[in-house]
Amino acid sequence: MKSINILAVALAAFALPAWSQTTSTPRIDQPQQNQQQRIDQGVKSGQLTEKEAARLQKGQARVQKM
Repeated sequence: MKSINILAVALAAFALPAWSQTTSTPRIDQPQQNQQQRIDQGVKSGQLTEKEAARLQKGQARVQKM
């Protein structure tokens, strides 16, 4: 019985961090996706340079990481 409890604790220790990273955040994900599309459209239309787009994407990556 004790070994089953230890196994359960060990599995939870590995499963919980993985689960928390895959938790859906639609209120954040959708605006992020919309912003990426706007960046892509800006590059395609010529309104943004590659350097400007890279700077914006770097900012988006920081937001996503948070």
